[in-house]
Amino acid sequence: MSNFETRTLYWQGKPYAIPANKVFGAIEIAERHVTRTQLVETLVMETMPYTKLAQVWAAVLRYAGATVTAEEAYLALCERDPALAVLDQPYVGACLAVLMVMLTRKQMDDLLAQLEKLLAGDPPGDDAAAAAGKSKPTAAHSAATRSSSLSANGALLRANSGA
Repeated sequence: MSNFETRTLYWQGKPYAIPANKVFGAIEIAERHVTRTQLVETLVMETMPYTKLAQVWAAVLRYAGATVTAEEAYLALCERDPALAVLDQPYVGACLAVLMVMLTRKQMDDLLAQLEKLLAGDPPGDDAAAAAGKSKPTAAHSAATRSSSLSANGALLRANSGA
């Protein structure tokens, strides 16, 4: 029995599952490169160099079984499309993919809720810090509408909500 849930990442349209009993290893791989707090800050301010994000993203994808180099991940990060929503941009999606591995489902749901508020123009308050692992009370919201999967270009899949 594991304390974690299976996580699924996508690379070039193909799913790669990290079984629940291997998630801790994936977290350790990610933390060799970056902390949760650094990734959360990067989501808001885009401060992390693309090369560093590409390295951690590729390392976690490889741990999940994908055949990908840091260079390929870097090129995928550079594929910005102004027509896409912010959360669908590759840079944001790669941050979310790595965070999805590192955070509990509740922490990830809280983070996504706060990102949605921020994008809607609402101030995030201390909730982004809470999502990175610091404790604080959170507003109630529906965790059932969020999936723990990300696509190759980083777009969040809302499979459970029917969207």
